[in-house]
Amino acid sequence: MLQVPQDRVGNRVINGGMRVDQRNEGAAVNVSTAAVYSADRWAATGIAANVGVFSVQRSLTGGPPQFPRFLRATVTTIDAAPAANAFYAFRYEIEANDITDFAAGSANALPFASLIWVRSSVAGVYYMSFRNLNDRTFITPITLAANVWTPFVITVPGCVDGTWNTGVSAGLRFDVGLSFGSNRFTSTFNQWFNSNPSFCGADQTNLMATLNATFDITGSWLAPFPNTPQYAETRTYQQELALCQRYYEKSFAQGTAPAQNVGVGTGEFQGSAPLAGAVALRMTADVFKVTKRATPTITFYNPSNTNAQMRDENAAADCSASSAANITDRGFRPLCAGAAGTLVGNTIGVHWDAASEF
Repeated sequence: MLQVPQDRVGNRVINGGMRVDQRNEGAAVNVSTAAVYSADRWAATGIAANVGVFSVQRSLTGGPPQFPRFLRATVTTIDAAPAANAFYAFRYEIEANDITDFAAGSANALPFASLIWVRSSVAGVYYMSFRNLNDRTFITPITLAANVWTPFVITVPGCVDGTWNTGVSAGLRFDVGLSFGSNRFTSTFNQWFNSNPSFCGADQTNLMATLNATFDITGSWLAPFPNTPQYAETRTYQQELALCQRYYEKSFAQGTAPAQNVGVGTGEFQGSAPLAGAVALRMTADVFKVTKRATPTITFYNPSNTNAQMRDENAAADCSASSAANITDRGFRPLCAGAAGTLVGNTIGVHWDAASEF
């Protein structure tokens, strides 16, 4: 019987229970030759060598006790014989600022524990790996029965050497593998070693060989000793959302995935035109709800058309030359050229998202 502690102090995984999905709001995304973000902070990854495709989708119900929401990978195009460098996995990266107390790379390095709930429709041996993104890797096997939610608590010794990133860079990454090519194999397990290309043993199950096979994860937790792995969500949704917004934020309402042409008055930036006509407009700055990890990438969405231009909502006309200027970790200034019918004081609107992932 799993015991439910009263607090979750120490967890360095954000959105481990998959409650926040700002980008997709439950819609499926396809993954093949590049990394794609699904639920906030969680990437599903592939590389150019891949020929298979899997979809990833956040589900609201059906998870294990205390974690009803989960991420599901579903094989939609098989890869029966992965190329040597093939790579299919879930990935999570922890900011270096959040693991300074681990003292990794020094004689005082702390061990840490990681909890994750996993379920697969294909029984077999899978692998979870931890790495510092430079020169240290720790790999351990997990064995799954078919269609059974299973919690795994992995104890990782402190890493006393290697080059560990600092500041706002990614400091610690872990991957849960679906399938890998032979160049990713190793025979070294449950210890730190210098082999960043390695992710699994030769007995890694090839989930990608089975059409419609599924692989589910949720309930992720990671913290240094003496913290105890925790089997319940105790952060409020608002706390979890704010932590996610350090890395990704949108102007759209929660529950609405970013897209063009979702309508005016739906939470978009709105400012008053300072000049009339098709001239350059420098709008007032928009401030983020949460300070970003680093200067983000801003993407614009037209609230009333299928392009990415700002919109004169009174003249019902698109602006042109829309862009974001003076972008910092605190906010940005929208710029555009007004429409021919723009009048002083007209409302100029645009939806946006700001991505500051690694």
